Amino acid sequence: LTQRRTARTLQDYLHWQLNLTPFNDTDRAIATAIVEGVNEDGYLAASMESIIESTGDPEIDAEEAEAVLHRIQQFDPPGVAARDPRECLVIQLQQYPEEHPQLAYAIQLVRDHFELLAQQDHNQIKRQLKIDDDTLKAVSLLIRSLSPRPGTLVSELEPHIRNFSKRTQGRRIAFTRYV
Repeated sequence: LTQRRTARTLQDYLHWQLNLTPFNDTDRAIATAIVEGVNEDGYLAASMESIIESTGDPEIDAEEAEAVLHRIQQFDPPGVAARDPRECLVIQLQQYPEEHPQLAYAIQLVRDHFELLAQQDHNQIKRQLKIDDDTLKAVSLLIRSLSPRPGTLVSELEPHIRNFSKRTQGRRIAFTRYV
């Protein structure tokens, strides 16, 4: 969290984590290209093909690039480097302990019935998942606790600077405060 607070951008924060993660040279090149392809909302905006091409290594295949992507998707903030909102939310849900009471339903809802979730079709969701109203409320609460734009979690923590001045014993004292 301290590093997240001092990172100027999401890219800086992801590069910091990348530098702490052991990668071989090929995987580091892929990881760097992936991090560079993440937009400010935290989504991977670059295609896997362009990421592979940007490494300049014709030996890299899609399977290897996907494996590196999955490692980057474990970085903080949760859900970063997802390719779409569904994948973003599933990544975040998969970071919960397996024992979480509504986790399986939440993952199933996001992964298999995302359109129903977006439409807030509660009756159809209950039918598809075979759950009651109370369970649906708990599942919905869990999903609403997630961040559909994980990149904003880094920029929102950037300190806001306020300059103050105060007159004390005839002297003006200026100071900066981080809030």
